[in-house]
Amino acid sequence: MNTNIWPLKGIRVVDFGHYVAGPLAGMLLADQGADVVKVDRPGNPEVESLPRFVYDRGKRRIALDLKSDEGLRKARELVDAADVVIENFRPGVMDRLGLGAEQMTWRNPGLVYLALPGFASTDETAQVRAFEGVIGAATAQFTDLKPGGSYDRPIYTPVGLGSTYGALHGAIAVTLALYRREDTGAGDMIEVPLAGAAMSAMSVLLMKAEDPPERYGKGSTGSPFMTSFQGGDGAWLFWIAGGHSRNTVSLCKTLGIYDQLMADGLVDLPVYENLRLTNNLPDSSNLTAEWNAHITERVKAALSAKPAEAWVKLMYEAGVPCALHRTAEAWLRAKETDASGLTIEMDHPTHGKVRQFGTQVHLSGQPDLVPGPAEALSDIDWAPRDPVMKENQSSGILEGIRVLDLSNVLAGPACARMLAEYGADVIKIDTMHPYFGTRVFNWFPMEVSPGKRSLLLNLKMGQSKEIFDRLTDSADVIVHNFRPGVAERLGIGFDRMSKRNPKLTYMNVTAMDGPKDGPWGDRPGFDPMVQAATGIQVRYGGDGPPVLHAWASCIDYITGYSGTFGVALGLLRAKRGGPAGSLARTSLAMGSQLVQATMMFSTDDQPTGSEPQGPSAVGEHSLHRLYQATDGWLFLGGAPGDLAKLNDVVGLVSVPVGQEEEARRTDALVTQIEGKSVATWVEAFTAAGFGCHQVDSVEDIRHQYLHDVMTDGTGAWDDGRSISAIRVIDHPAGTPIHMCPPAYARLKEGSPKLAAAAPQMGANTREILSELGYVDREIDGFVAEGVVKEAFHEHYLPR
Repeated sequence: MNTNIWPLKGIRVVDFGHYVAGPLAGMLLADQGADVVKVDRPGNPEVESLPRFVYDRGKRRIALDLKSDEGLRKARELVDAADVVIENFRPGVMDRLGLGAEQMTWRNPGLVYLALPGFASTDETAQVRAFEGVIGAATAQFTDLKPGGSYDRPIYTPVGLGSTYGALHGAIAVTLALYRREDTGAGDMIEVPLAGAAMSAMSVLLMKAEDPPERYGKGSTGSPFMTSFQGGDGAWLFWIAGGHSRNTVSLCKTLGIYDQLMADGLVDLPVYENLRLTNNLPDSSNLTAEWNAHITERVKAALSAKPAEAWVKLMYEAGVPCALHRTAEAWLRAKETDASGLTIEMDHPTHGKVRQFGTQVHLSGQPDLVPGPAEALSDIDWAPRDPVMKENQSSGILEGIRVLDLSNVLAGPACARMLAEYGADVIKIDTMHPYFGTRVFNWFPMEVSPGKRSLLLNLKMGQSKEIFDRLTDSADVIVHNFRPGVAERLGIGFDRMSKRNPKLTYMNVTAMDGPKDGPWGDRPGFDPMVQAATGIQVRYGGDGPPVLHAWASCIDYITGYSGTFGVALGLLRAKRGGPAGSLARTSLAMGSQLVQATMMFSTDDQPTGSEPQGPSAVGEHSLHRLYQATDGWLFLGGAPGDLAKLNDVVGLVSVPVGQEEEARRTDALVTQIEGKSVATWVEAFTAAGFGCHQVDSVEDIRHQYLHDVMTDGTGAWDDGRSISAIRVIDHPAGTPIHMCPPAYARLKEGSPKLAAAAPQMGANTREILSELGYVDREIDGFVAEGVVKEAFHEHYLPR
């Protein structure tokens, strides 16, 4: 039996990170077996904090004074013997210390060097202090995450996408660089700007069709099929059944209101044959506001009959994604999260047991994650590395890797899209008879299917199994997000497929699963429902009803990218002599925990929940908050130790700088900032050494960063700035489409590429079947029998 079950076992990592992004990236690698040494400055009080206790789990720790000759000498010795370096200082800091990427990779050619600056080193904003709120302001998190644009000002959210997405993108890039190093012997220099990483969470919000079909422009006002309601006991629950014909009908039948609604004038007809109806229950996204209001009243009356928890159980049994609203604290303390390994405990020397989020990805064969606190050492006993350079080179890290993508909505497809951006050949396999409505099945793929080829295949027909088997024989990776048991019923489960092709990395993305089979593991779910279950909606709602933290820009993408991380780990483990194939697992629940990493830990004396909450939130304190100027809003970023710098800000007069004068200081800043323009204050605060940025919206980002490109991926889009947006001028949809390009990571070798636009569904069916050895006569027969299709609908985006 092969015992090399940890993909990063023996990989040495030097972690110079601070705050969140760097230490969190190191934690993601340590959770997968890497030997991570955390370097801290002597006497750093941050070391004893609860966040660092969690982020440094499983690491070793050493204190080095990098301003001393001896400290630098020891640091260089560590790096000389390392495989990976992580740092998240502003560009130039490590160079000035003599520990920069160019210097260290020259000394150690096999080194993978990861830099996680707030803004890219080539950006005009490179030297801006990139506090989490500054990144949030630059990437529209305070404007376009708010529900339906219902507030007239930005809303501060403590869910910081820059650091958490940046840490994950960094871990992915490091893993893939190590994968390529197995062939070349060469390391790499990687830069993951946190602003670029944050934009990878905003992709579906930035996506826009300049001339969309009517149904994609209006949306459904006040839909009762994706929202919160109170049960008969007053407790809040959330369900998401909209955009899914089966779930919409099942919800109404479970509530006992289906017959009433039919009698009221709704109809129950196939969606794609009746696209213009505005009273078709299965096509909930196209219902009128009047019908939504009427259904809402029916729903409220029905819900009063039972407590919320009873309704959640009934909805689960009916297959409708539904959850009770919980706080993050309640989630951490739930026995179900413990049973599945979603949450774990560690003993802190003074705080006692620390409940915290578990691992982000689990590969088959790995035991339970039981990390300990970081072990403090006075020296590290690494022997020097002797890298061996090889001749093998490739243009794309995953060139030659074939991926079969059977997933839907956003998380799974985003996983496979990123694999395509790193060079893989991805075949997107879609059903010919979807339950999903047009927004999920036809609109979202424009964003998550670039770089893929499209095959329409009816997996429920007998002959499809032979086709899928041939595809599996040629594949390296399968990605899907079926609920547990569905793939097995279709005959494409891991056990059968891995026997046919033992080298498969088989990524299963679920909703509520953990590393272990738990009581919630087979529950259906989507991003908004898991937001409800894990505390995000309660936090965003504050003292009022729970509020959705934007549709599909919080959990979906981080889960999809976690899937990419899992695939990269599986491929690397096999290449390093581990099991040839792997079942890799991640989930929306794991993603929700990671995106809340700064709040997803708790002790008896320090429970989570003290962070800013609700629609009135403006920030953490006077130096880390939103302010309104004459012509817009800005975010000021500073630490409590920066108070004296207020005296250096041109234009500020008599602002109190004493620690005890927080209320007076805030009032003075609010009053004075509202008297001048955003640009004036951004310049003044930045010159004084603060982080500061205007609060941008998605429309602002389009205005500042949009580049024209072609469907085939050609066109200049990377101008060195951390943020980018593209306009695909000849998109197959028949109208220019605005999207986010892969600006989340820059590697010296093998950076993610701008992939070709998503093809029309079925456009590559004949080509793919021909590659499998089928001749035109056989393919014509498959089409005639309904086994495959070469086009889904007469329109690319059904009207």
